[in-house]
Amino acid sequence: MKGKKIIALLVTSLILNTLFGLSSFSAPEPVEVVYGDFDQDGNVDSDDYAYMRQYLLGMISDDKIPKTADVDGDGNYDSDDYAYMRQYLLGMISVFPAQKSATPSPTSTPTSVSTYTPTNETTPTPTISSGPELYMIASNESSNIYKVTLNIKNIERFSGYQANLVYDPKVLKPINLDNSEFTSQSPVEAGSLLTKKYSPIDFAMHDLQNGVLNFGRAYIAISSYKSSGVSESSGTIGVIYFKMLKSEATQILLENCSTMPEAVSGTIISDWNGDLVLNYSVTSKISLVPSNTSVPSNTPVPSVTPTAAPGLFMNSEKVPSSNGLLKVTLNVSNIKNLAGYQVNLKYNPEILLPVNMDGSEFNDSSNIEPGTLFKNNDYSPLKLANHDLANGTLNFGTAYIDVNSYKKSTTLKTSGTIAVIYFTVLKHVPTEIELTDCETMPLAVSGTILYNWDCSQVFEYSVVKSLKIEPSSMTIPVPAT
Repeated sequence: MKGKKIIALLVTSLILNTLFGLSSFSAPEPVEVVYGDFDQDGNVDSDDYAYMRQYLLGMISDDKIPKTADVDGDGNYDSDDYAYMRQYLLGMISVFPAQKSATPSPTSTPTSVSTYTPTNETTPTPTISSGPELYMIASNESSNIYKVTLNIKNIERFSGYQANLVYDPKVLKPINLDNSEFTSQSPVEAGSLLTKKYSPIDFAMHDLQNGVLNFGRAYIAISSYKSSGVSESSGTIGVIYFKMLKSEATQILLENCSTMPEAVSGTIISDWNGDLVLNYSVTSKISLVPSNTSVPSNTPVPSVTPTAAPGLFMNSEKVPSSNGLLKVTLNVSNIKNLAGYQVNLKYNPEILLPVNMDGSEFNDSSNIEPGTLFKNNDYSPLKLANHDLANGTLNFGTAYIDVNSYKKSTTLKTSGTIAVIYFTVLKHVPTEIELTDCETMPLAVSGTILYNWDCSQVFEYSVVKSLKIEPSSMTIPVPAT
């Protein structure tokens, strides 16, 4: 994907002019060439990654981008450079292509693929032990869909991972949660870990033809993560869905490869100090044995096409947990070719407190959880936010950057949830959440902006702009005694 990708959605927004202090950004002349050093402070870090993201969104002008941001050396500043910077920060590469005489493709994939013969052995049950371990679990979700989870146990200060997973491409085909096919850079679904506010990012470089998935996820803001003093150690770190192409027993393996020289049985784990974890065991093989010999049907399940007029509305519900959270969803109905949105949401800060899914409090740039839409990482969704928490305002949005690939999709959805916001209830009294216009969104429709995949604003839709919250729908957390 070449050329700068601009989503006009975010040019009009408040999200964005102050998110990383761009008003005061000025790039000094570097003493030496450091590729990837966008802000030219001599380091390549998450700040540079954030600035590159904003450039792709049109938030930084061409005259502000340094030549060192062209990390693949092809003369363009685009999503390929953004992808290489992500891989560099996660330790997948140590040198940028521009620093080499030859420029590799960003979709280069592991070449180490082993051949194996599927057996009828059962999927191993993880050993019950107190030692650190990594293991896989497989479950049959439907007649021809299998869910494989990658899990860890007792790995203290866990902050990221990479895995090299091998399967038989004649028997299995990896798919996204919406049943669309994988590409060579499709991230796998997140699990129960690596989902907090510490800037988790995904990466992937697959060789689908030879049956290799190479992927990972890691926290970038590890200093904040470490400062919290609360580490993640046990849970699911990745979820992969496979469609079984023919009914026969097969295996899925974790294997070492040339691109992961420090791997432990095809896996790499890092802690919040940035160090590799080496002292853990790996259950590196699972088997999938279908219960019958019939060939799965390839007939897709027809989706329900909304018949209502185009619209945007909110819903709320209590979250059944000890935290007593209130869940508010932002939803669209029958919006064709939706590729991005921005909203300005008002609430009473004396009654409601916005929080992350784990119950931790928001800050001014906390991202909103995605809903059923804008979850396909193949199209590079970007979540941006700039809130005014003291005055009860959440201003946020999400947009697909790779709209060209999005246009080619065969699984477009026109209706669903675009955002999920969680609130802690501070007072048990009636209140209201509203979508309101603001001066930073001059073209808004009742506090909302929608854009289609041609980067054109959508105007013809209705907005239910108010959501009343009654005491009966609230739960005030009870302090532990």
